[in-house]
Amino acid sequence: MKDASDYNTDYLIIGGGPGGDAAANRLAQLGAKGVVLVEQGPVGGTCVNWGCIPTHFLLENLLLREQISEAKYRHRIFSTVPEVDFEALKSGKRKVIKSLQLSIMQSFEKNGVEFIQGKARVITPHKVEITRDDGTTVTKTAKTIIIASGAPFTGLHVPGMENVKEHLIRADRVMELDFERIPDSIAVYGFDSPAVELASFFHFLGSEVVLLSPKGFVVSYGSPELHQSVEDMLAFHDMDLYKDVKLNRLSKVEDRLLVEFAEKGKDGNRLECQFLVDAYGRQANLGCIENLPIRLEGHRPAVSETFQSSIEHVYFLGDVRSGGTVPFRSHLAAFSGRVLADRLMGKAGGSKVDLNLLLRGMVTIDFQIAKIGMTEQEAIKEGYEVKTLRTPNAHNAHAHILGQIAGYVLLVAESGTGKILGGEIVGPDAINLITVIGTAMACDGTIQDLKKFPGFHPSLAEGIFDSAWSE
Repeated sequence: MKDASDYNTDYLIIGGGPGGDAAANRLAQLGAKGVVLVEQGPVGGTCVNWGCIPTHFLLENLLLREQISEAKYRHRIFSTVPEVDFEALKSGKRKVIKSLQLSIMQSFEKNGVEFIQGKARVITPHKVEITRDDGTTVTKTAKTIIIASGAPFTGLHVPGMENVKEHLIRADRVMELDFERIPDSIAVYGFDSPAVELASFFHFLGSEVVLLSPKGFVVSYGSPELHQSVEDMLAFHDMDLYKDVKLNRLSKVEDRLLVEFAEKGKDGNRLECQFLVDAYGRQANLGCIENLPIRLEGHRPAVSETFQSSIEHVYFLGDVRSGGTVPFRSHLAAFSGRVLADRLMGKAGGSKVDLNLLLRGMVTIDFQIAKIGMTEQEAIKEGYEVKTLRTPNAHNAHAHILGQIAGYVLLVAESGTGKILGGEIVGPDAINLITVIGTAMACDGTIQDLKKFPGFHPSLAEGIFDSAWSE
């Protein structure tokens, strides 16, 4: 076995998204002698450049317009509702992305992480060849290699698609906003946050939107009430929803796209639109390890709970290992990167990845949804005797101030001990609020523990404490 001094660096990380960035910075903070991060594309990965950051920036800003419109309608506070300046919207999105990219690069510089822009190819479990953007190559040897190369959307495979490519957009390219004008009609194929958030975005812009889910649901997590809340929201805003969809054929009708599909096994459905957005189907980006005999599970690398692959000293982080029971989530990737760094550096008492504490959520037109832990049905299936504590947002003063009283706060707890097993929130700022429940769960908190804190009035967080006091 080689001595550590025989390598150029201790750790070489491939991929500059949330997982790779977090692992690199944490390793450097803990005193690793050398940390190199290689990224072929723009730093920040899908999340910063094409995913959750630009999507949420656009949704939050368009939501401001909706709130002004609501205030004008309900209270006559505003005399006019501002028009959307599409070019300014695109410019603002680019500024936010550049600001975050700069922040990431500054963190590398501060912590002593060596950043190389280029394409990495793993030659052996300790050797990586890097081709820089200018065509020059450099070879690095590392004691440990961490691969966080992501999982891009794979693209559609539907008969006729080769003739209609100008009408097809991959979900991770929508946020480039390469439109001359706002599309008049959009069909979104997918489910969960990629599909629902993109559908909400185009609805905000004024496009006619149809959502085509390949599953029997549009949200894969949460209670039946949460599912119904999202479907009711889509219906209220005249967005047609089809479930259990199979795309049969794509073709042109003059300058538009004709989508032929089956719903729940029944053929004969047709719709016309300007664009079809593919928000379904992702596959691990494993191009950098073609020379390694990594054991796979389907299309994903097989890894242990410590992120170790079938080859010693080679680890996988983030979306490249996601799929199946491991969701695609940027915050899971970042957290996993820090956990792995602590383990590799021998930090005692480090955290572990508990998928039961993974927050799931999305932004929609009328509200946010967020879920953590188990639903009532999931807890019963695990053998718990449970109680549920629920408070509607209509009982929350701050929700009335905002004019957003749809939704609720729900706590799931063990009947005898009161231990909090899960929770979900539908309403304004749900994604931030549910971290209160998540923090309590991480500390093995109980309903009684929530009752120890008086909260603040008026605040949306009161809904959590009101639910605790509702038993």
